[in-house]
Amino acid sequence: MGLALLKFGEEARVDLREFSLEGRNRKELRYAYHRAHKAGAMFEVVPANQVDGIMEELRHVSDEWLKEKDTAKKKILCWPICRCLPPSV
Repeated sequence: MGLALLKFGEEARVDLREFSLEGRNRKELRYAYHRAHKAGAMFEVVPANQVDGIMEELRHVSDEWLKEKDTAKKKILCWPICRCLPPSV
């Protein structure tokens, strides 16, 4: 039939009032959290009215990640997320 599965992304919704890293079933998440923290990873919620001011930085981070992954297919799917800035790689 010539059909193929094409994954576009993932979405998750988490009720933050109920979420916790405690317990045996969250062991892998705790490990990933601590490993990322030790590596210097950070997370920040940027208000919508400030996104335009950081788009170049986001594109740079995205391009570096994609370069590390060495996959052209992801570039095609990911770069439009950066508000139609052409890929720099």
